[in-house]
Amino acid sequence: MVQIGDAKGEYRGIAYRNDPELKAWLARRPAEAALEPDLPIIDPHHHFWDTPQRGRYLLPELLADICGHNIIATVFLECRSMYRKDGPAEMAPVGEVEFVNGIAAMSASGGYGPCRVAEAIIGHADLTLGARVREVLEAEIRVEWGCGAVAVGRACLLPPLSSGGALVARP
Repeated sequence: MVQIGDAKGEYRGIAYRNDPELKAWLARRPAEAALEPDLPIIDPHHHFWDTPQRGRYLLPELLADICGHNIIATVFLECRSMYRKDGPAEMAPVGEVEFVNGIAAMSASGGYGPCRVAEAIIGHADLTLGARVREVLEAEIRVEWGCGAVAVGRACLLPPLSSGGALVARP
């Protein structure tokens, strides 16, 4: 008897990824053509990582996934990848923004195709830090990844506080 989930395999969550198993599963799936290959699309949610637990998902893997579609830009959402090893714990998430900014710069060079990968970055900052979260948010902005706003959890910083911007928290 076929059980729910047999067609897709067992879902193990985002923390588990076995690249050989995933590639074998994907190879068994029939190829699907894009329904509207000329339709411009902004991919609003993806991640990058390179860890033993999750495997590797970087620019080449993303570009392979979007091939055949007219993805003009993407939005990176934080996934606790490439945090800073050294320094204060609250500043660790700045490392992820730095890491993704590097990938965004590679994409912006035009050498990887027309898609502007990580045109926006949604980083992480611990809002329970209270007023101390300002330092984390401003450090993420100083990375200068080119977006006009930093979104963090349910807060949005427009533009850097040092130039008169505001931290707006949504309930």
